[in-house]
Amino acid sequence: MDTAAKPFPNLTLNASFAYTDATIVSFPNGPCYWNNQSPGCSGAPANIADLAGKPLNNVPKVKYNLGGEYDQPCRACRSVLSPGFAYTWQSAVNFSLSQDPITVQRAYGIANFTLGINDITIITS
Repeated sequence: MDTAAKPFPNLTLNASFAYTDATIVSFPNGPCYWNNQSPGCSGAPANIADLAGKPLNNVPKVKYNLGGEYDQPCRACRSVLSPGFAYTWQSAVNFSLSQDPITVQRAYGIANFTLGINDITIITS
């Protein structure tokens, strides 16, 4: 879901949200991670597992973004000052298809603040 709003002439706000329930449908001979002691892992020498129903790797379940920008004309400096912000957050993600717990990245958020300066062309007759 994405949305944007302009509640005031110089203010723009935006937001996005994603929920992804990505699971493996069928993978009867999937890889086990090196130290997997779970009942579904056959161990050496085959070292295979049935990964059906497990979460797909590299996919966070929840991710969202909130942001905004305010354009402020500055006639004295013949520019538009544009301070802005953005905040992005995502849930934990496992980078290994084998479901290795040491490859899990915990949930995190990142905040960014910006300041832009744009020239204005003033035309006089």
